[in-house]
Amino acid sequence: MTRPLSFALALALSAGTLVACGGDNEDEKDKGTTATQSTGATTSAEPPATSSDKAPTKTEFIAKADRICAISRRETQQLANRLVGNPGGKPPTAEQYQKILEASLPIARATGEQLDELPRPKGDEQEIQRFIDSGFELIERFKAAAKTPEGAEEVFSGEQDVDEESDKLAQAYGFKVCGSDEQ
Repeated sequence: MTRPLSFALALALSAGTLVACGGDNEDEKDKGTTATQSTGATTSAEPPATSSDKAPTKTEFIAKADRICAISRRETQQLANRLVGNPGGKPPTAEQYQKILEASLPIARATGEQLDELPRPKGDEQEIQRFIDSGFELIERFKAAAKTPEGAEEVFSGEQDVDEESDKLAQAYGFKVCGSDEQ
């Protein structure tokens, strides 16, 4: 079974991240986030929180993080469509998967950085950091996989759940978009 092209950034973190992320839903747009034209990576239009800012609730944190992952997912899907499209509904070739994975790495990294900059609910800092760290580890694995067409194809094949740890951490915390392969 072939995973959705955007799964690699669900991270992330979609991330992914790269983390790993999915869908092309207009409702997912966040006016506080913009895409850079040169890399396709997202950057936050909101200033980073200061130490004097009130800590968000868990629900508020999840909502902000899931918006970041949704935007990342949409940008990754759009990038994949621009790079290879999907003529005749055929799955991409290994070389096309490699091209997608290489080009999506900056989006995944930007997503991870945005998540890392979010103020965290009090008492959840370590749990969130484990999720973010697993997303950055996943980005490094994707970077290594992108060195060959076969490695990239393996990431997208679904034969190995390369983002299993990150997904479990995200789902255990309560994310709906981050850590999900849903489109």
